[in-house]
Amino acid sequence: MKKKFLALILVVPFLLISTAAVAPTVKITTFWDSKPIPSYIDMGNFQWASEAVDSLSRYGILNGYIENNKSLFKANHFTTRAEFAKIIVSAFGFYDSGAKNDMADNPDDWWAYRYIGSAVNAKIANGYSAEWFGSKDNILRQDVAVMLVNAIDKAGLKLQKVKDSAGFIDDDLISDYAKTAVKTLYEAGIVQGDKNNNFNPQNNAERVEIAVMIHRVLGNVQ
Repeated sequence: MKKKFLALILVVPFLLISTAAVAPTVKITTFWDSKPIPSYIDMGNFQWASEAVDSLSRYGILNGYIENNKSLFKANHFTTRAEFAKIIVSAFGFYDSGAKNDMADNPDDWWAYRYIGSAVNAKIANGYSAEWFGSKDNILRQDVAVMLVNAIDKAGLKLQKVKDSAGFIDDDLISDYAKTAVKTLYEAGIVQGDKNNNFNPQNNAERVEIAVMIHRVLGNVQ
């Protein structure tokens, strides 16, 4: 596949899901393999996220589903920890075709083996223990935040702070290991609370939320 130059000019709404304000326009230049944008037929209620979904799908960071010869994104579906490992190393260029790890739930003949190995070896992701990654568990919103911030740091990038953090109503539900990452992403305009100002850190992350967060990060970093 022909490699194309990508200069992303991202203008992304300030939401966890909100369209009230607009984040700064920032240019980030990188290289990915470009392919046609899928025509997802189930994005009608998610137009606020269409730019993010289309961009990440076009460059192979997110994939959709084919059912009855129709392309679906399944925006509200959850993402497993193994799937997010693939997304994060693909988005930030950390995939290592020789990556290995010894976690019992990531066998070397599994599709996610190299992706999880790449994420763990790059210190973007940790397992529940040295022996168990939790590959098939749905990833929590707070863990998406942690891995995103880890990837940004390991890539030598820096998020621009655009506002101060006032805290979330459910701050006490954010695990200690995730508090700094959530605060960092909030101050950069990557995440926001719901209508009641809850971050919902223990909720499973939906595919559409992940798409928007990564799209915003790529548009914010320096």
